[in-house]
Amino acid sequence: MAWRPRSYRGPRAGHRDTRVAQEPGRPCRFHRHFRLGNRNTNSPEPTAARPGPREQTGRKGGIAKRSGYRRGNGDASIGGNSGTWYGILTGSYATSKGYRLPDDFTPVAAQPAGERLNAADRDSLITAKLGYENAAGEYVLSYYRQVGEKYDPPYAGSYLRATARPDGVQVRYWNWPYWIKESIYLVARNQVGSQGTLRWRVFNDSFRNSLNSFDDATYTTHTRPYAFFGSIYNDFTYGGSADFEWNWNSANTTRLASHYRNDVHREYQVAPALPVMHLDIPTYDFAIEHEWHPWPGLSLTPAYSYMVQPDRTVQVYNSNIKIYAPVKTDRSTANNAQLVVTYQLDGGPSLFTGISHKTRFPTIKERFSGGLGSVVPNPALNPEDAAFIDAAVKELLAR
Repeated sequence: MAWRPRSYRGPRAGHRDTRVAQEPGRPCRFHRHFRLGNRNTNSPEPTAARPGPREQTGRKGGIAKRSGYRRGNGDASIGGNSGTWYGILTGSYATSKGYRLPDDFTPVAAQPAGERLNAADRDSLITAKLGYENAAGEYVLSYYRQVGEKYDPPYAGSYLRATARPDGVQVRYWNWPYWIKESIYLVARNQVGSQGTLRWRVFNDSFRNSLNSFDDATYTTHTRPYAFFGSIYNDFTYGGSADFEWNWNSANTTRLASHYRNDVHREYQVAPALPVMHLDIPTYDFAIEHEWHPWPGLSLTPAYSYMVQPDRTVQVYNSNIKIYAPVKTDRSTANNAQLVVTYQLDGGPSLFTGISHKTRFPTIKERFSGGLGSVVPNPALNPEDAAFIDAAVKELLAR
C-alpha cells in the first residue's frame, strides 16, 4: 500500500460523532464543526444573583476492590464568589490495577484464567475556571488538563488470524505510556446598547499521546513486523467565533455569526523511524438567521450558513518509496439552510416543525488514515449532505 498504514488517533477524545448533520432544529450559526469552547464544560454557570462573597471547598477519595476490580480514586475542589469575580479549581485522580476474569472464562493462548493481562490504567485531571461579570457583560476563562497512562488488554477470544483464517484477529500487545488532553478557552458576552448582544470565544484544544506495540506478552521487544516503539501523535485545534444578536423590537430578532477553526495533526515514529507528518485543515463558517413573531405564541425562523474548507497541498508519507509526497486537497464549500416554525399553545405544549439542508465535512482521520492497513485513505473525500423534515411536540410534565 502506498499510503502509510497507520491509524489516526486524532484529538477529538469524546469530541466528534459521525452523523451527517446536527440535531434537528439546531441553529445554523452553531454548526457541529465549531462546538469547541461553545459551552462551559468544567462547572455549572451562575444562573442567579450572587448575594455576597462565599467560598466552598471539598475533597473525597477511596479505594475499592469489588466484583473483581481494584481501583482507587480521589478528588478535591475549592471555589469562591465575590459577587463580581468567581472561580473554581478542581483536581481528581483515578487508578486501576486491572480486574479478574469470570470463573467460567475459557483460557486462550493470549489470556490465561485469573487476572486480565495488561489492564491497568491511571488518570489525573485538573480543571479551573475564572469569571468576571458586570452589567456590561461577562468573561469566563476555562482550563482543562487530563494526563493518563493506559494499557490495552490482548484479544481474549478464539477467532485468531491464521493462514486458513486471514480475516481473524491479530493479537496486539499495546500500551500508551502517556495520554494528555489539554484545553483552554475564553468565552465572553458583551451588551451592545440596549438592543444588542455580542458573544465571542477563542480556544485552543490539544491532544498528545505515544503508542507502543510489542512482540508478545513480555512487553519488552519490538522486532516483529507489527511491532513498533514510540508512535507519537501531537495534535491541536484552535479557533474562535463571534455571534451578534440584535433585537429590533419584541417581534423581530436578527442574529449573525462567524466561526473559524483549524485542525492540525502531527505524527512520527521513533522505531522503526518514520519522519514527521503534518496535516492541517481549516474551516470557515458564516451564518445569519432572523426570528419573527407575527403574533403571540408563533415564531418563524429562517436561517442560512455558508461553510468553506480551502484547498491545501499537504505532505503525506509514502511508505513504498519512504519519502513525503505532495497531495492536493480540493476546496470544499457548503450551503446550509433551514426554516423552523414553533407555536406555543395557550397553557399547553409547544409545537415544532422544520425543514433544513445541512452538510458535514469529512474529518482528517476519514481523509488520511490508513486504518493500520485496513483501508485506503481518500484525501479527496467529498462532504456529506442531508435534508431533514422534522415535527415534534414539547410538553413540561412537572415543575
